[in-house]
Amino acid sequence: MDAIGTETLYYIDPTLAETEARILDRSPDGLELIIDRTIFYPEGGGQPWDLGDIDGIALASVTETAGRIVHRLSSPSEASSGSTVRLRLDRGRRRDHTEQHSAQHLLSAILFKNHSIATLSFHLGSQRSTIDVDRAEFPDALWATVEDEVNAAIGRGFRYILHLCPPEDILTLPLRRSPPVGEEVIRVWEIEGLDFSPCGGTHVASTAELRLFRINAVERYKGKIRLHFSAGGRAVDECLRLHREASAASRILSVPAEELASGAERLFAKAKDSFSRAESLLGLLAARLVEASVEGSPLALDLSGAGAPGIEEGMKALKARGRFGLVSVSETATVAVVGRPGKALPPELAEAAKSLGGRGGGAPGSLRIAFAEASAASKFIGIALEILEKAEK
Repeated sequence: MDAIGTETLYYIDPTLAETEARILDRSPDGLELIIDRTIFYPEGGGQPWDLGDIDGIALASVTETAGRIVHRLSSPSEASSGSTVRLRLDRGRRRDHTEQHSAQHLLSAILFKNHSIATLSFHLGSQRSTIDVDRAEFPDALWATVEDEVNAAIGRGFRYILHLCPPEDILTLPLRRSPPVGEEVIRVWEIEGLDFSPCGGTHVASTAELRLFRINAVERYKGKIRLHFSAGGRAVDECLRLHREASAASRILSVPAEELASGAERLFAKAKDSFSRAESLLGLLAARLVEASVEGSPLALDLSGAGAPGIEEGMKALKARGRFGLVSVSETATVAVVGRPGKALPPELAEAAKSLGGRGGGAPGSLRIAFAEASAASKFIGIALEILEKAEK
């Protein structure tokens, strides 16, 4: 296809969601179209491409190279060059991208203006958006402060103002980052009185349209800091989901939502204490069972219902008393084998476990095997007892 220019309606009227256009050129297979005007923003500047449809055929991608905007369809179009087609924008996707992109400008402006922290890169994701900043640490107090400052700016309703600058005039503006080179006109977005940044993306008219901003997570990345954030509809939806979850947790814990952290902490302490007591009782039970068994023959210790701690306490009880045998827990289809002190287990045990689909391993004097089904574990116990008894003779 030839290099043909396209009128970018998404810059002239960012709210335009449906219009007609004329096909200027198409690929032989009908999957790629170049049209005389478009409402679909192409991928670039950290913002993903728009989606929607052309004459009912869903868009797969919109890309731009050297001013040539290519609309790739999910299935071939039968429309010929010169014919008119109908464009329909996925408004929800555009709105989300616009909100996240505009919020990134505001976040980066606040970080730079109030805290002298520069933004290194930006990624707009389908679930979370991130910026990498030139900072090695980002303490919780700074997290809370920046979040409050961004939301305060949203509440004040600062305008987003577009400046179209020729390269020779660009340095008259106090840009936060370097402008692109080789362009006849540079688009600079101002957040009224706060920030000037060259950008070709789509933006809201006012910070008030963002409604809400959240920093979702802070992580270290390549020696710097990566901030995960959301704004606009994303942030509102997240807060509503978190509120519903908090309300449910509040009912379960029988504490006010405002006291969930302290309530969960108290419950965790009680659970930890109960677990410790249960482990002690389980260990005592295992020890008594071992002591009550007949010496000189392998012991089959069934601690079903005790889960993983049952295996641990059963093995401890056998080893502490110099006994050998098996410990099993039916609900997890797990069997542990403990050999006589200082004596390696017969290799036939591992072979038998493998033949029954068991997975696991251990040290020379012990073995722990997990089976897919309790029936396989039960069968292994019978075989293992025979092998251990035979090894004693």
